[in-house]
Amino acid sequence: MTNQRAGKGFAKRGSPHKGSKPPATAPSRRMDVQFLRVIAVLSVTIFHFAPGFVLVPQGYLGVDMFFSISGFVITAQMLRAKDAATWSYPGFLASRVRRLLPSAVFVIAVSMMAILIVGNPVNAESESRAAGSALLYVANFFFAHRAVDYFAQGQESAFIHFWSLSVEEQFYIFWPIAFITIAWFAIKRRLTFTKTLAAFAIITAALSLLGATWAMAGDPTRAFFMPWWRVQQLMIGALVAIALHATPTLFTTKNRITSNIITATRVLCVLWLIGLVLQPSNLGSPGWQNLLVSLPVAFILATPQGNDPLTTTGTLKPLAWIATGSYVIYLWHWPIWILLKDKVPANTNGYLLITFALITTLTLATLTHTFIERPLHRKFIFPTRNTLIAALVSCVALALAFVVISPVVASARVGGAANLIQPPITKAYEDRSPVLKNGCFVAFDSAELKTCIDNPGRPQKIVLAGDSHAAQWQGVLAQVIRQENATLITTTRAGCPIWDVRSDYGAKAIATCSSWRAKFFAFVRKTKPDVVIISQYASTPFVTTDNRSPEGQEKATLVETAVQESIDKLNPYVGRVIFLEDTPSDPTNPLSCLATARLASDCAFANQADSVDRVTIRQAVKTSGSAHLVDPYPTVCPRKRCPVAIENRLVYYDGGHLTNSYALTLSTWVKGWLETNLQESHSKTSS
Repeated sequence: MTNQRAGKGFAKRGSPHKGSKPPATAPSRRMDVQFLRVIAVLSVTIFHFAPGFVLVPQGYLGVDMFFSISGFVITAQMLRAKDAATWSYPGFLASRVRRLLPSAVFVIAVSMMAILIVGNPVNAESESRAAGSALLYVANFFFAHRAVDYFAQGQESAFIHFWSLSVEEQFYIFWPIAFITIAWFAIKRRLTFTKTLAAFAIITAALSLLGATWAMAGDPTRAFFMPWWRVQQLMIGALVAIALHATPTLFTTKNRITSNIITATRVLCVLWLIGLVLQPSNLGSPGWQNLLVSLPVAFILATPQGNDPLTTTGTLKPLAWIATGSYVIYLWHWPIWILLKDKVPANTNGYLLITFALITTLTLATLTHTFIERPLHRKFIFPTRNTLIAALVSCVALALAFVVISPVVASARVGGAANLIQPPITKAYEDRSPVLKNGCFVAFDSAELKTCIDNPGRPQKIVLAGDSHAAQWQGVLAQVIRQENATLITTTRAGCPIWDVRSDYGAKAIATCSSWRAKFFAFVRKTKPDVVIISQYASTPFVTTDNRSPEGQEKATLVETAVQESIDKLNPYVGRVIFLEDTPSDPTNPLSCLATARLASDCAFANQADSVDRVTIRQAVKTSGSAHLVDPYPTVCPRKRCPVAIENRLVYYDGGHLTNSYALTLSTWVKGWLETNLQESHSKTSS
């Protein structure tokens, strides 16, 4: 097939999209592509189902597969429709609306109703905003703004998986605009359309790939959600479609040996993708490492299907069924998991829960596909303009309804003790230390050392360092240091202890934590502060250099050694090292209890001041002989059970972090030990 000039083939007035009948542009179903969809959706689903990240350590790469497949399918559709002179931008958008929106709206609506009726009312308002962002296909920006990951305690949303669908929808909006613009440009410049389109796709993919690699090094949590860093994956699929459109016989051969080599390579690509999601190392996404996913997918898309194992496997009925319903399976799996895991007893067998979640997901996906997705996509066809207007109005109206109704329902469901507590438990997550909300807290997989400064330019410098359990103290420390004529410098990072241990959050997290820690020690050497305050989660899971989880005496010895070595590194450059012990934690999250409790005291949890992990660190700090230990337990939890509210003031905003308003009530206690240590520091430096 020869390349056509750009002007031919676009829809003219009176094209089929102007009426009530969609164009016949849907690609013939390729069973090898269907098999890729099966791998992708099962990888993502099992990864998300805890302990799914153990079963399929890199299952999140299934989303990367979907991106490349979508780029290929949509571009191929547009090119075929252009050749048939049946393509129009509004008609294209309407076809996407019919295909995707009904099922998405149904799942979002049902999930939101379940959250309001049986979910935790604490999360209702936050979830209503998340649901609205999913309806309007801006969930990726919503969650990037919140800078969350799927598994962050207190931040799990039933709608976070809509980030990838939002990226795809944004691609469906802007890629056709580029398609039209390039066609116009090619006409004006007398260029070949497919070559110009391919050049644009190559340049866009290259810039996106370079930008993604740079962004992942700086702020990976936000970069994860950004559409411009995902364009590379979509463009690789688009490039395959463009190449096949220009040269339909690409990789087609009558030579039996060459054909066998291509078939074998296709099978190897599939095995590579399966092995990739099953192996335990942590690939960054997006970034250059995505090529390990996108290029094998591109090769499979570029090569013709035939009587080969890949195509044959794709025709198997159970797999074909999963592939056909992959979209609705993806829609249902995450809200089902979020709702289920919060309702089952804590001692429920994890694999039994996974099985039940899978059965529920597949059942609801089948019903949704049969009664909503297929009928509305193929049978009930409305004029293009009506389809787009109805879609926009219904999504905006439903999003507004969620935002208005959710606080009312949440307030009605919250009773007893919660009605007297301030701040309201539905607003608890907003009552965090300022450093956790102003962009200064470093994300889980970032190596960047950010510093926030309170009361700058004062004669004494205090550094607060650690993880989120250190960050929770920044608000009250900032208040106290104003009275002490001192400057507070806060540098904190999620999930990364100051002690030199390998936190068990994956290879990438280990590497970035180690890098962040090295930068922290270099910062202290350069700054030479008067006081360094270290605080962190007492029970951070960590692994040995051979990736074992140590237990008993081995674990205690490793922690003691790491604590003492870290303190020894700090001492020559610091007037005083303070270790502020971890605050009490309740893994069941006291807010869930308060939502239905008659009395706040009913939600008090066991005092764990003498837990093995806390005692180990406490003893190591004491053994060092050169660091001062500050224990918040006698103040925050002076009895056998720890209160979650004191004088109707909420103590925690989740299972392990103090609210900022409560921390501010501890200013007298903080001032007492801080003044003493500042004086000791001054005496040390003076001598």
